[in-house]
Amino acid sequence: MICNKYKYMTVKDASENIVRDSNWKLWLFQFMDDFRRNPKPEMVVTGPVSDTPEGLKCLFAATVYYLCNEKAVDVPEWVFSTKPLREPWFVSGLESMKTFAIVESPLFFKKLNVFVTDNFMVRV
Repeated sequence: MICNKYKYMTVKDASENIVRDSNWKLWLFQFMDDFRRNPKPEMVVTGPVSDTPEGLKCLFAATVYYLCNEKAVDVPEWVFSTKPLREPWFVSGLESMKTFAIVESPLFFKKLNVFVTDNFMVRV
């Protein structure tokens, strides 16, 4: 795991790990857990690295928007400048979940053409 010297996962750290090993769920959720435990603006100030797939850039942007609002942290500018996907991405990949995802996705996810179910941002 790559982590900066402060021992928490940033968006940049998570995206670098995703580019290296493609396990986006592990790294995105590690970032989410770290941010929720101890939200720091420096964790989100830099967006995903340029090699990050477009869908994941949008997923990071929507996730950061959601988490920053949840934790009362200013949303960084890169989130608002992230361009939406041309085609919708249903993160679950299950045809049977598409209707639920369309209805349940938070607004900023929908804006970026990324669709998740209501439990996507829930971590236990």
